[in-house]
Amino acid sequence: MFEKLLEPGRIGTMPLRNHILMGPTETHFTREDGCISQEEIAYYVERAAWTARSPWLT
Repeated sequence: MFEKLLEPGRIGTMPLRNHILMGPTETHFTREDGCISQEEIAYYVERAAWTARSPWLT
C-alpha cells in the first residue's frame, strides 16, 4: 500500500529523499471556535522556513 513512500521523488526539478513531506503534527494552537490562531500561523511559517533550510531535502 505504501511501497513508494520511502522511495526518492521530485517536486519539479527539486529532488526528494522520499515522499514524506510533512508528518502529522498537533500544535494545540487552534482556537476554541475551531479557527486557526495567529500562534498556529506563526508555527507553520517557522516550520516552513526551517524545512527550506534543512540539508536533508537533497
